[in-house]
Amino acid sequence: MATIKLSNFAGIAPRYSARLLPQNGAVRADNCKLLSGELRGLRETQLIYDFGAFGGNAVSRAYRLPATVNAPIPIGGSDFWVGFSSPAVDFVRTPVLEDSFERYYWTGDPTAYSGAPQYNTRARIQASLGSYILGIPAPTTAATLTPPAGTAVTRAYVYTFISAYGEEGAPSPPVTGTGAISGGWALSGIQTSVPNPTYYNLTTTRIYRTVSGATGQEYFWVADIAFGTSTYNDTSQDAVVALNFLMPSLTWLPPPAGLLGLTPHPGGFLMGFLGRDLYLSDPYHPHAWPVQNIQTCQTEIVGVAVVNNVVIVTTTSHPYYAEGMSPGAITLQKIDSIDPCISRRSIATTLDGVYYSSPQGIIKATGGSTQLVSRTLFTREEWQNYFSPTTVQAVPYGVQYIAFDTTATGFIFSPAEQLAPLTTLDRFNGVAAIQQDQYSGDVYIVQGNQVRLWDPPTSTPYSYTWTSKEFDLPKPVSFGAMRVKFTGGGYNVPVALLGDYTAFNTFRITSPLNPINGCAINGVRTVTVPLSNQGSVLPQIRNPINGGPMFPIGALTTVSGAVTVNLYARDLLQNWNLVFSQLVNSERTYRLPAGFKSDGWQVQLIGNIPIYSVAIAETGKELQQV
Repeated sequence: MATIKLSNFAGIAPRYSARLLPQNGAVRADNCKLLSGELRGLRETQLIYDFGAFGGNAVSRAYRLPATVNAPIPIGGSDFWVGFSSPAVDFVRTPVLEDSFERYYWTGDPTAYSGAPQYNTRARIQASLGSYILGIPAPTTAATLTPPAGTAVTRAYVYTFISAYGEEGAPSPPVTGTGAISGGWALSGIQTSVPNPTYYNLTTTRIYRTVSGATGQEYFWVADIAFGTSTYNDTSQDAVVALNFLMPSLTWLPPPAGLLGLTPHPGGFLMGFLGRDLYLSDPYHPHAWPVQNIQTCQTEIVGVAVVNNVVIVTTTSHPYYAEGMSPGAITLQKIDSIDPCISRRSIATTLDGVYYSSPQGIIKATGGSTQLVSRTLFTREEWQNYFSPTTVQAVPYGVQYIAFDTTATGFIFSPAEQLAPLTTLDRFNGVAAIQQDQYSGDVYIVQGNQVRLWDPPTSTPYSYTWTSKEFDLPKPVSFGAMRVKFTGGGYNVPVALLGDYTAFNTFRITSPLNPINGCAINGVRTVTVPLSNQGSVLPQIRNPINGGPMFPIGALTTVSGAVTVNLYARDLLQNWNLVFSQLVNSERTYRLPAGFKSDGWQVQLIGNIPIYSVAIAETGKELQQV
C-alpha cells in the first residue's frame, strides 16, 4: 500500500534537495500563512491613505501622524500622513524637554536644505508649512565689552541664539574685560543675523557671563534679549547672577549636513551616522550634537538599531555594539565576525535581536555576537540566487521578518517557527517600501503612492500556491484516490486562472464532447489546451464521471470552499508532467487518472481557503485508513 498525506504544512528550505525535504516540506510556498499548521492565504492589503499625484513625485516613504497621540493609537481614517520621495528618509518623534509643539525630526530628504537634517511641528506639517534645519548656529562674532571704570573684577561674556521652540545653540567667542564691581557693563556689536535666518526661526539672544569667585570657567545666565538686538547693559550684581542657571550649550553643535539613519535611543537621545562616524545628540535635546559624543568605526556605517538598550551599528565589514543609557556611556565595541550589512532598509529590530541582510544570508546581531540565522534554509549560493540581498527592505511583524527584495516579490522569515520558517511573496507590484507604524506596530506597504495595511484580518485572502516536496517512492505506483480536508468559504478565482479555464472550454467545444465513450469509466479524459495568456501548452484534465466536461466559468468567481489541486508525476526521462488538475469544492473522494505508474509524485495546491490536509492513495479503501 502506498499513500501520501500532507498536513502541518511547512515552508521552503532552498538549501535542501527537493527529494530530501521533510514529509510536509515545500519547494514553493507563495503568499502562505503556515503558523497554525494549516495552509492559509495571506490577506490582501487594505488601502489606508492615498497621496494622489503627490506633486508629480512618487512616494518612497510614508509616516503617520495619528489623530491623537494618546493611547490607544490604532490606524484610522482621521490620521495625517507625511510622504517623502526619497527612500533614504528616516522620520521620528523623540523625547524633547517641555515639548508642547509635538515636533518631528527627519534625515535623508534632499528636497529641502540640500538634504540636511530637518524638523517641524505637527501644526506646521499639517498646514503644509516649511520645515526648519535641525540645529542652532553659533554666533561667529564676539561682542564688544565696555566695562565701568575700575579694576576690581574681570569678567567674560558670551551669548547664544535660541529658536521660537526654546532650542539653544553653542556660544559666541568670549569677550573679557576688567572694571568696577558696580555700574553698567555695556555690550555692543552683538551679532544680529545669521546666513539664511528663516531656516532656523531664531527669536532670542541669550547672554551669559562669569562670576567672581566661581570655580572654573562657568557662564551664568544674565538676560534674554530679542534676536536682532545688538546691545545690552548689564547692571546685575554677582550675588544675583550666581543664583542663575549655568549655560548648558557649550558644545551644542548642529548635526552634520549629511547625517543619515536617524534612530531614537531609549535614553532620550537621537543617533545618526555619516561615513564612519556615529553621532549622538544630547539627551532630550535633539537639536544639539556635541562633538565629544562622536564615535568612529573602522569601516563605513550602513545602519543603526537598538535592541534591549544595546546599540547595534552595522557597517560594510564588522558590526559594532555598545551598551549604555547616556551618550557618555556609549563606547563602541567591534564584533569579531565579518558580517557586513548590504542593505540599510533590511535592518529590523525584533524582541530577540537585530536582523539584517548580509552576503551570507540573514544575520541576527545581539550584544557582542552575531549569528547566521538563515543557515538551515539556504547557503550563500541559494541566498544570492533566489533573492536580491542588496535591495532587501524588511520590518518586524510579531515573530516574523517580512521583507521585499524587489518591487514585486519578497519573503517572510519566521525564525521561531520550526515548521514554517520561510515563505515567499509574489502577488505584488510597485512596492516602494514596507514599514512599521511607530505608534501601533502595524505593518504597511507604500505602493503606487498609496499606503496599504498589511494582512488585515477582514480582507479577502490572496490566492496561495503551495507545492510539496518531490516524493520518491520505492517503486512505481498508480494513485487512484484523493481527498482534501479544508474549511469552507468563498474562493475568488484569480483572473489569470479564469482565463485558463475559458481557454480550456473554448478548445473543448471544438473537440468531441462524448464524455462516456471518450475514456474508461474509471478514468479521465486528458486534453492538451494551448493557453495563450501563459504562452505555453499545459494539460488540462477533467473527470467526466464526477463532473461536467468543462469548467463552470459563471460560478467559479463565487465557488464555496474550493481549491485547485494539481498532481504531478515523474516519467522515465525525469520530466515532471501534470497528470491531474481539479477544482475541489468538497471533502469527498476524487478519482485520479489510471493507466500509468510512477515512483515520483508531487502535489500542488492553489487557493485561498484554509486546508487541513491532503491525502492520496492507490485505492479509496486505502485512503480511508490514512
